[in-house]
Amino acid sequence: YFDEGWDHFRRGQLKAAKARMEAALDFYQQLEESARINVANCLTSIGCVLEQQGRLQEALEYHDRARETYQLLDPTSQNLAASYNNIAIVLQIQGKCNEALELFGRARIIQESLDPDSLDAAATYSNIGMVLMEQSKHVDAHVMFCKARRIQERLAPNGLDLAVTLTNMGELLHHQHQQQHQQSSSSSSSSVLDRCLKLYKRAQEIREQLAPDSLPLAIVFRDVANIWRDQDKLLQARELLYKALAIQQRIAPDSLDVAKTLKDLAKAQRRIQQNNNNNNNHQRTKNTTTTSTTSTCTTIVGNDALASAKRACSILLQPHIGIVLSHPVYIQTRLVEAQAALEVGDYQTATEAANAVLQILPHNEDASRILTTCVNNNNNYYNCD
Repeated sequence: YFDEGWDHFRRGQLKAAKARMEAALDFYQQLEESARINVANCLTSIGCVLEQQGRLQEALEYHDRARETYQLLDPTSQNLAASYNNIAIVLQIQGKCNEALELFGRARIIQESLDPDSLDAAATYSNIGMVLMEQSKHVDAHVMFCKARRIQERLAPNGLDLAVTLTNMGELLHHQHQQQHQQSSSSSSSSVLDRCLKLYKRAQEIREQLAPDSLPLAIVFRDVANIWRDQDKLLQARELLYKALAIQQRIAPDSLDVAKTLKDLAKAQRRIQQNNNNNNNHQRTKNTTTTSTTSTCTTIVGNDALASAKRACSILLQPHIGIVLSHPVYIQTRLVEAQAALEVGDYQTATEAANAVLQILPHNEDASRILTTCVNNNNNYYNCD
């Protein structure tokens, strides 16, 4: 049952994987003391499935039960280190970075005492890098990614762990590009985006070979699409985001990954709307009929962006995910929702979304600007009356 469950898991068949792993768990639990390690392994495996499905709170419960057993049996084992890693990954996804970093640190201590140049240690280095990146400690994150990559390139140059690290390095570069975009020249900006694409493309090749039609592959599609969006390849970006979304909705509907992709889709849809608006302004004096038709299409695209952002927000607030409200993805999604609502004249939704951000981040400039615009437009409406 257990091996069959892992085969299903690797193929992205999460429901079948969970069913086989639960059958294995039932079997080993009947053996009581003689199979405690097997019970813990089953709990770990089910926790991994639940994490992939986006059921983060349940995943934490299973991983913690496994951790208790591993800790009791051998407090210096790789099993316990892996358990710390699994719990930390879920906490990181939920936005609890400090708690995640502490547990990654515990895993690192055990793994470095066993073999500091192992693939297990490399995976932990990559995980630590992700937390550091989310904390905007970019230099430290880069050091951890490079450390992980050196080991993975040597021991498993075509492995899935390397694909994860390559994706992480691409995301770090993209984060830095977005933060420095105002100061960067167009040539250097293009160079950075090309470097991101190179990392993503190699990760994509590995995943298409070893894990086709999987959630990790969908993440690469989303990352590539976000680069294309920044390169103004908006239609290509939108289509690739739809492709990522199709995989995620089939395997893990109502998960954080689905919400992230919907948020990025809304961004692409907004950019398409903005381009259409610019074309409308250019054509307005040329052809009134054409402009009217194009304007209708633009409104539809704008409504699509708002619908995507709203759906992402509704997923993020579901209790089975359990994110903190200060989570960057939640803040970004509410801002996209507010901006999309503002652009189609839905001032009530824009006001509600902006206020939601300001309740968490009282000095957020984007939310304050949106709220001011909404107030001014409402005042103009009443003055006209």
